[in-house]
Amino acid sequence: MRMLERLSLPGKFLLLAILCLALIATPASFYVLGALSENRQAEQESRGVRPVQQLLKLVELTQQHSVLSSAVLGSARALNGARQSKQAEVEREFEQTERMLRESQVPSSILDSWEQVQHQWHDLVDQVSKAAVEGSQSLTLHTQLITAYLQIEDSLLDHFELSLDPVFETYYLITGTLVELQRTSELLGQLNSAGALYLARGSVEPEQHAVLGSLTTQTLSSLDKLDRAYTKVNAASPQFDALLRDPLAVLRTEIKRALDLTDTHLISASELSYPVADYIAAYTQTVDALFAFEQPALSALAEALATRRDNARKAFIVMSASLLVFVLAGATLATLVILRLLKQLTIALKATESITAGDLSQSIDILGMDEPARLLQALQRTQEGLRGTVRQIVNSAERLATTAGELRVPSMDCNYKTVSLIKLPLRSPNSPRR
Repeated sequence: MRMLERLSLPGKFLLLAILCLALIATPASFYVLGALSENRQAEQESRGVRPVQQLLKLVELTQQHSVLSSAVLGSARALNGARQSKQAEVEREFEQTERMLRESQVPSSILDSWEQVQHQWHDLVDQVSKAAVEGSQSLTLHTQLITAYLQIEDSLLDHFELSLDPVFETYYLITGTLVELQRTSELLGQLNSAGALYLARGSVEPEQHAVLGSLTTQTLSSLDKLDRAYTKVNAASPQFDALLRDPLAVLRTEIKRALDLTDTHLISASELSYPVADYIAAYTQTVDALFAFEQPALSALAEALATRRDNARKAFIVMSASLLVFVLAGATLATLVILRLLKQLTIALKATESITAGDLSQSIDILGMDEPARLLQALQRTQEGLRGTVRQIVNSAERLATTAGELRVPSMDCNYKTVSLIKLPLRSPNSPRR
């Protein structure tokens, strides 16, 4: 308290201004940090769509290579030329994916996993080309390779914060498109490869029936999760509903048709007579429908993330500019009010000092009609009252001086006569008269 008492009035106003700025800066800083975090996440998510999309393209081509490899190793040698063409296509996609990952500046841990995946692919291709593995082993190796792809995808989703998306509809769109859709695709790829292998051999073992049944059940379960995710998306966003509802219905029909094909000609069939090429073509049609559905979903996701990024950037700029304008306007207004108040108080202080020194000639300038102006008016009235009092005193003094002057002349005559009488000789009563 003593320190405050020692502060001058400008110092107190300055302390109050600093306190107000601190009170404003605290919530403003939280808002700015939150807006920056939201803007950064939107930017990060938007950057992550392209490398994930590129990796999923590699998954699609590897699944196709798995199907052709299983068929070729299962005695369908006529498909070896198509397998080699697909192998070259996969290797080109490897180069593009690696370039995309490096341009996206992903962590070194993801690049290390990518190098391991490349080694897996080269070892797999070498064994398939030399027919050093059987069809079932090729299927297992391809499944392991695609699982490694999906693990890298999961790491990309975490790195680009797509797995932490804060918006309901885009979160479930990411879950449906980048998680559940890929699981469904991988299960369909396994059914395609296994079915092609068994049909090429012309036989299926009892345990292999169980494997096919398990894959069918998992595919239906994954399709159900996929359907529920997109149902939430469509319910939350009419725009996504108009874009994805009809293709989703078509995709659901295609997947169930492919599963029915597997059940009819592999699981429930007493003998395998269905043509391998037709089976591959049927599943290829289903997988193509799945990836055809994936493209507009990814495009819609990329557009939604880009729009959110742009909106977050614009909102941050607008809110920051508005906050700055309001702070500057408030600071300017407060400065003007304080300067005006200090000017009024300075005038009052000088007037008081002048009155204290006995100088009543100084004029008092009255500014405004607020309380300090009323104080100045009161000082002005006080000064005018003192002037009147002093004027009355001066007038009274002048009248007293005049009266005193007028009284001084008769007093002098009386004094003279008195003196003259005193100077006359005194006579005795017995003295003779003249």
